[in-house]
Amino acid sequence: IELLRKSERLTRLRERVAETRHPSSEIFVDGVVRGAYAPLFAALAGDFPRPMIIVTPTPKIAEQLYSDLQALLGSSARLQHFAAHSGFGAAELMVLKERLSAVNALRTSNRAIVITSVAAACRPTVPSTQWDECYTKLHPGCEGFTLNQLTERLLAGGYERHRAVELLGQFSVRGGIMDIFPPTDDAPTRIEFVGDTIESLRAFDVETQRSTQKRDDCTIIP
Repeated sequence: IELLRKSERLTRLRERVAETRHPSSEIFVDGVVRGAYAPLFAALAGDFPRPMIIVTPTPKIAEQLYSDLQALLGSSARLQHFAAHSGFGAAELMVLKERLSAVNALRTSNRAIVITSVAAACRPTVPSTQWDECYTKLHPGCEGFTLNQLTERLLAGGYERHRAVELLGQFSVRGGIMDIFPPTDDAPTRIEFVGDTIESLRAFDVETQRSTQKRDDCTIIP
């Protein structure tokens, strides 16, 4: 990758991209074989203070490119796969998680790299107004809204209220405790309120419903 970054042709390409300011501007690059896509984008990844969205012709090519870039760049929050829908059940929930994680990365980081396909990009996710109404970042000591207000925000964001949280997109309320499973998280979070102030955040196990570890923050998206 370092040798590629120092090449004359890539240096010229970086300069052209850096000079491009208008959103509709186009730069055409030819002569790149498919096997060189991942090294090329990996070499470009750290150069620009703006998100990079890579659209491939098919979902299969997008999946392969995402896998190749993971091998070159490592797994990180900045590298995301905006996947195509895969049907129903658990597989579709994982696709939903990937898609929302990609949108969240684009909205919160100017260095996000999102790999997608034409088919996936043509499928809508969440309207921007609904996203803005639901997006909330919580941490211990956070105040400014009540448990009821947070409940209303979750319902407006498409979350489902249950007696116990087991799946992505669910939440429950018991007294001053709210359990929530944001679609971008690997485990749900237990939020303990004291009055209108968040006392603590803890991850918990969906099987045992027991808290496992403290959390510094929790980001809620639609």
